[in-house]
Amino acid sequence: MLLVKVAPPKPGRVVTFFMKRAQGEGADTFVDFVPDDSARAPATRKLPAAALACGATLRAVGESGADLAPPAVFDGSAGTITWESAGLTWRLACDFSRDGDALTAEVARLTVEEAPEFDI
Repeated sequence: MLLVKVAPPKPGRVVTFFMKRAQGEGADTFVDFVPDDSARAPATRKLPAAALACGATLRAVGESGADLAPPAVFDGSAGTITWESAGLTWRLACDFSRDGDALTAEVARLTVEEAPEFDI
């Protein structure tokens, strides 16, 4: 389970998308998450494009309820959250579609690669 949260720049309503690991997908370096059809919240949420202008953020929350990384910039249709942990670089690329005021979560792909080594 993965929660993807989109927050407008002005204090207000944060929309949450419930994502589950896609079945039959994946490789050694990535896993896809898709909207969870069994969640009470739908994969399509009302969020006007104007509400996302100038500084909307994207957050990823794990099963424990903690943020996986610092928030990232959300451009209204996509955003990528990047962090380093356990000597690895993690990237969660989230894609959305828009139809008028409706924002729909499509897929979130988590990729991992080795973090660059630094000479000390």
